[in-house]
Amino acid sequence: MANEVFVIGDGIFEKPDVTEVASGTADAQALPAPTDLRLIGFSTKEDAVVAAAAEFILRDGTSVAGKPLEFVRLAADEAESRWFGPEGLPCAAGLFVDRTLGQTHVVVYTKVIE
Repeated sequence: MANEVFVIGDGIFEKPDVTEVASGTADAQALPAPTDLRLIGFSTKEDAVVAAAAEFILRDGTSVAGKPLEFVRLAADEAESRWFGPEGLPCAAGLFVDRTLGQTHVVVYTKVIE
């Protein structure tokens, strides 16, 4: 069976793995560290009961000590998605969501490069 594909702009790519990081204010481990893991995108929204700004850092690793990959700042009630291309950003040590302000709901799109 062929891999599923999806289209973005002029490109056709393999369908990524989708991991949901539940809504919250606490830091969260998104994924452990499989060999050759790549972050190819994410979607997020600020979703506190009383809307307020929110910030988090996507880190390569399993804690706040991991190397920062992406800094994200959202206004109250804002949602945002980012795409890093078919090769993505390497995160060989895993993927960690370091929530620094407010409440967010995050979905990460990853794949393993073979």
